[in-house]
Amino acid sequence: MTATERLELSRTRLQLALSPAQPEQRASDSRHRLNSGPEVTLVRAVKASLDEWWARSMLRPVGQVAYGAASAVVHPLAQRHPFAVVLCAAAAGATLVWSRPWRWVFGSAVFAGFVPQLAWRLLSKVPAASWTTLATALIRPPLNRSRS
Repeated sequence: MTATERLELSRTRLQLALSPAQPEQRASDSRHRLNSGPEVTLVRAVKASLDEWWARSMLRPVGQVAYGAASAVVHPLAQRHPFAVVLCAAAAGATLVWSRPWRWVFGSAVFAGFVPQLAWRLLSKVPAASWTTLATALIRPPLNRSRS
């Protein structure tokens, strides 16, 4: 492939990626990339469990209101002063790292109630054939490999 052909191919890909006329095609392409691979059932099950939990969560309306309020404030500010927004985001990130809130979450009752619920939903979505394959693999004796 010559340099001119590669350049033309690159331009075509950029035009397709930036064209607003085909968002559903790009979405289906990204879904196709996500749906390829052996770990798909686990990823799909985790995502479905988290979506189901979030749909019933009491925090969902709070999150939606907070997102709407933050968008109404931050978008105009970012339009006028983008550098200030970046500095504020960096300061917020530094504060988050310094305070280490993940240590609070793992010891809390919210985490203790959420993990078993998520695990149960996740395990109930895994097909029975996967369980039998796992059981067979665990029960099967290891192969005897003789050393020569």
